[in-house]
Amino acid sequence: MTLRSAWPLAVVCAAFGVVARGATIYEVPELPNNLVGAWDVNILADDVHFETASIISKIRIRLAIAGVQTCKLWMFDALNSPPIHTVTFTNVPASTNTDASTYDFDMHVQVPRDVYVGFSAQGDGWTANAVDYWSRGTAVNRGVAGTAGQYYYGPVTGGQITTIFNSGDSSFGCLQILSEPVRVTGMTVVTGQVSLAIASLPVYATNAVERNESIGSTQWVEMAELPLGLSNHTWSATNGSMNTSFYRIKAR
Repeated sequence: MTLRSAWPLAVVCAAFGVVARGATIYEVPELPNNLVGAWDVNILADDVHFETASIISKIRIRLAIAGVQTCKLWMFDALNSPPIHTVTFTNVPASTNTDASTYDFDMHVQVPRDVYVGFSAQGDGWTANAVDYWSRGTAVNRGVAGTAGQYYYGPVTGGQITTIFNSGDSSFGCLQILSEPVRVTGMTVVTGQVSLAIASLPVYATNAVERNESIGSTQWVEMAELPLGLSNHTWSATNGSMNTSFYRIKAR
């Protein structure tokens, strides 16, 4: 987004800081036939770590679920705690435990840097424990890797993850997680003064406005730290005598 006025000239981009519009903030690619299973009675989750607190706009997960079951996506910010977000979904029946389907969940959820993401499926499955399966990978291409091979589970009836399960390998649950970007929804420029209306700030992050005097320069100067815990804020400051200024929002 580029907004202009007669004087001074201010240029503002819509996608700021660590992530851009629809950016992937966590990604573990799938390795074929690499699976971890959830018993019919349990939630199964993996720990997920971002470079900074964010707003999640989409979670994509690869699952092989037998039959037609009662299924739910779960997100937690701690063990032995209620979920911070859940989504009930209808599964695509898998023909085998390696016949994984991709499930996309759109959302707008404020999250800290460290969360747990997982699933449950009740009503069918493979083996005597009615197990359904989550594809895995061994590389964290985006985000921050947690402890490889370490998963978490707890009974669906309790609605919490309570126990660590070590798979004994170097795997992670196959996921792609996308962010909601910070947005500049309005801008006002008068002589010597600039105001930015900012939306979709990650409330668990420390957010700051930075200014640059020339496009392409890496010399960003922090102008102000924004109030903590606000998802929307209007920031104003003196623009001085510069003819051109570039502003961005940085989350850390």
